[in-house]
Amino acid sequence: MSENAELTVLVYNASDNPLAPLLVSELKAIKDAGFQQHTNVIVYFDPMERGIATQVYDVNRKRKEVFKKRFPQDPELQDRIGDGRDSFVRKFKEDQIPGKKLTGGMRATSAGVDDAFTSLKNFVEFGISKYKAERYILFLVGHGMIIGNDAFLPDEDPVSAITLQNLKDVLANFTNNGPTSLSLLYLHSCSMSSIEVAYQLRGLANYLIATQGPTFVNSVPFRQVIKKTLNQVKEVKDNARREASAARQNEAEAVNNAHVDMDELIRKIFSHCMHHNTDFITVGYSADIVLCDLNREKVERLKKPIQDLVSRLKEHLAPRVSLIKDLILLSHWESQSFYSENYTDLHDFCDCLAKRCRDQMLVFADNEPVKAELQKLAEECDEVKSAIIDESEPGLVLREENHGMRYPFARGLSVYFPWCEPLDDQR
Repeated sequence: MSENAELTVLVYNASDNPLAPLLVSELKAIKDAGFQQHTNVIVYFDPMERGIATQVYDVNRKRKEVFKKRFPQDPELQDRIGDGRDSFVRKFKEDQIPGKKLTGGMRATSAGVDDAFTSLKNFVEFGISKYKAERYILFLVGHGMIIGNDAFLPDEDPVSAITLQNLKDVLANFTNNGPTSLSLLYLHSCSMSSIEVAYQLRGLANYLIATQGPTFVNSVPFRQVIKKTLNQVKEVKDNARREASAARQNEAEAVNNAHVDMDELIRKIFSHCMHHNTDFITVGYSADIVLCDLNREKVERLKKPIQDLVSRLKEHLAPRVSLIKDLILLSHWESQSFYSENYTDLHDFCDCLAKRCRDQMLVFADNEPVKAELQKLAEECDEVKSAIIDESEPGLVLREENHGMRYPFARGLSVYFPWCEPLDDQR
């Protein structure tokens, strides 16, 4: 455990399913990234095999202790980031945290009796209480699609999954009745970049990285991401130590007061993942990725424009025959969709509908009532678009990228917009 930790990275693998063996390579990648004395990396892994307990790893814990004792007078030599010339393949078994050092809740989770929500809750509470840090990054790895069917991070034993309310309750642990200490929430799961998710989690993390479409095992280059993180912390701490030494000031105090620029680090993490994902094009897979600002005010700016737009859409969908109803249906059909067309990119839908409305304004140039209604609907679409991506200043969506042929009009955030009411919808 790092004293006076600058950053704790928590990686939760919901792997009690066929993903389990595929995620072993990600565990190895995280370990191979190395270690840094002011950074904790804690990993949760739930194997699918019967009789194998859930495991929690303090990554490279023993190596950190060895190097700290080996170089007590030279802190810069206490860190080892990356392999260098060392090609040895290390086992992550040595990093497993023994049961006696776990919290009571985490011990119960390790015994395999907890459902998905309780397991995630116990892991996050364990990470925050035992690995205190100035800031946190949380990776949630597993199956997605939380909107519409609550199938996020499913567990096979017992059969359970995380609801959106569950996720909100878990992330509230990072606020402690004040500003959040969670700098980045990375949802390494399919179809999690949605308006519903962003709105529910507003203010509970500073930034969100996710995808509207599918995400793939190993689409996060964990070794490079963790290396970048460790190097960023090391650079800040080493510079502070050198400057304090040169000025004959208290080095320990200077190091504790030197903090990483998390905004810069998160943008670099996004860039690493975005560039890494381009390799999936080679084998024919398409993907998208988005970086969102979960600032409460930015997210809530979207509330009224969406409410106004939805009210007007409902009004025009009611008649059996309606010009605007046809425009809505055609725009829905034309706009970027995901997961069997149950999710629609909200920005692209509004863009398609606004363009169709303005085209029809030319047709009905002499019909002022129809023209005015079309104009009003187009303007409401523009309001929603500008709340998602603001061209004049950083908005809700800070960066969005897509690769391949399937998602060329992905603009960052989808909305649950199925073509018909779900047959088993009880709410």
